[in-house]
Amino acid sequence: MRKRRDRIGRMHESGHLYLEMLRSLASSENAPEEIRSLWGQAKIALGVTMRRCLIRNWGHSYRFDTRAFGAWAHLGGRIHAESCVFWQDRLWHGFWHWIRDFIGHVGQCFNGGRFGLRDLFMPGTWRGLTAGPGGMVSAEFCYRNNRRIQIEGHKGPWMPEPYAMELVARLEALRR
Repeated sequence: MRKRRDRIGRMHESGHLYLEMLRSLASSENAPEEIRSLWGQAKIALGVTMRRCLIRNWGHSYRFDTRAFGAWAHLGGRIHAESCVFWQDRLWHGFWHWIRDFIGHVGQCFNGGRFGLRDLFMPGTWRGLTAGPGGMVSAEFCYRNNRRIQIEGHKGPWMPEPYAMELVARLEALRR
């Protein structure tokens, strides 16, 4: 599992490198129109809508990364969550896990220019749907099993617990 997680992390970071290089090339004075057009198309494609999704137990050691968040939009990315369930079995994973998470968020704040206390000290397991600099998130009719889970940009009523439990049961049945 660890090798797979490391491979996914490298692929994710290489995508960042590609997009950053493309942005840099497209913003230069003498950039060819092809490059500018490609960057314009890439910016349009940097958005996703999640509908009826279960985002569960991010930040656990068997998941993608120690720098935890459920869904994070940054550097031009956009995420819209509709009727999604954000679920954490455990919000606290111990002091050393929090330290690793904190170090990751210091780097994130340094690279992104956000230095608020909330950005630095909030445990990643509390970050359900969040946006960094240049990112945008929105949500509607979502559920979180703990009020400490942050769902930025949520508008309108929250999903009632019975609806959320029914959605979780349907999604879990698909895994079997």
